[in-house]
Amino acid sequence: MYLLETHMHTSEGSRCGRSSAAEMMEEYGRKGYAGVVVTNHFYTQQTKVDPELSWSDRVEKYRDAFEIARKEGMRRGLTILFGIEFHVNYYDLLTLNITPEQFLKHPEFYNCSFTEYCDQIHAMGGYVVNAHPFREASYVPPRTCPPNHTHIDGVETFNGANGNPASINHNGKAHAFALQHGLAQTAGSDAHHVNMINSGIYFRTLPQTPAQFVDLLRRGEGVLCKSDREFR
Repeated sequence: MYLLETHMHTSEGSRCGRSSAAEMMEEYGRKGYAGVVVTNHFYTQQTKVDPELSWSDRVEKYRDAFEIARKEGMRRGLTILFGIEFHVNYYDLLTLNITPEQFLKHPEFYNCSFTEYCDQIHAMGGYVVNAHPFREASYVPPRTCPPNHTHIDGVETFNGANGNPASINHNGKAHAFALQHGLAQTAGSDAHHVNMINSGIYFRTLPQTPAQFVDLLRRGEGVLCKSDREFR
């Protein structure tokens, strides 16, 4: 079985990141991961990308941070996949199976609605997972509506950063929501520091591309790893 991280950040790409790509990839390799989906923040104050830049320059800076992570991961024998954590209408959407070149063509993403964003991503062949949809925290604005299950493909039903007693029920709510609406489920560390690496998905075959990863999710393959105590 191959363990894949599905949600993580680096200090080069996310303002909230506390460990560099080199440090993160070193720890993923040490803990026995086979691959990592890099999902730095692209929108909101948590991105390292300067909001004053042009759209094309923002995309380029975001890609630069990913390339640093990709090279550091490859040096350690890890498979590294491109992803984006995009914030829209109070929700964070893990956006998969898209490329920076595709994103470059859609500067309207900064002003679109939840449904418009998902529809555009799907039109590009992408896949949308609602990350930690029930998280409550001082930095999360009050949500005026529940997650929109009709426009997403999956739900992050285990978020490793929701592991403290005050927030663990957020994962339970996400799990119930996914079951209620028949959505794919994912697990990820949401790691911002090497000490936060703790979860992911086990696959019998390691996806080598974002398209292969999404195909496995659509087919319901994979075993969620919900704790570093479950590492095999």
